[in-house]
Amino acid sequence: YQKIAVSENTLFTFSNAFIGTITLVINYSDAYTVGFDAGYTILEEGGIELSFTETSAAVDILKVMHLGTANNYVVGVMLDVKD
Repeated sequence: YQKIAVSENTLFTFSNAFIGTITLVINYSDAYTVGFDAGYTILEEGGIELSFTETSAAVDILKVMHLGTANNYVVGVMLDVKD
């Protein structure tokens, strides 16, 4: 579980395989993007890839799940988080 204040465009990578779930709580201090490297699958909502570009005071909670296979991650997002 990690809280992150984003004050610049951020690209997440993981250097080693793991088994389990990482929860990222991202607080955007301005209009920045949060992305993942090419090894990740970004979940879609209504056929549209979820982007993590937000404006000030917005917060996302991302679930990054991995089952131990290299470069096979699933990133989920909980939308409309207020606190």
